[in-house]
Amino acid sequence: AQMIITGHSLGASLALHCAMDFTILDYPLKFLYNFGQPRTGNYDFSQYVTSMMNQRIFRITHHKDPVPEVPLQAMGFYHEPHEVFYNELSTDYTVCDDSGEDPKCEDQYDADLNIYDHLSYMN
Repeated sequence: AQMIITGHSLGASLALHCAMDFTILDYPLKFLYNFGQPRTGNYDFSQYVTSMMNQRIFRITHHKDPVPEVPLQAMGFYHEPHEVFYNELSTDYTVCDDSGEDPKCEDQYDADLNIYDHLSYMN
């Protein structure tokens, strides 16, 4: 049976590391679904994750959730691709470009103190 791994917030960063371990150990990983994941590594780490797990990563973000904006890009941190961005009411979503930092998705917002968007995934 293939595994699906998921996480939220810091647990999403841990789930990413777990999925990478499973991939390296050749365990049957189907998908990684993360919600409100902070930036977990630098650009090179992002590229390494992409090279290992490319079409199996889905990073879900919600409107102005501040957690995906930290740590800052200016500090050298970077997201891996395949973001799915939900609007404020979670009534519509955008499949973002493969940059990991699509300016039309969650990255259009600066880090905000609106923690509600971080706490309200999947309604």
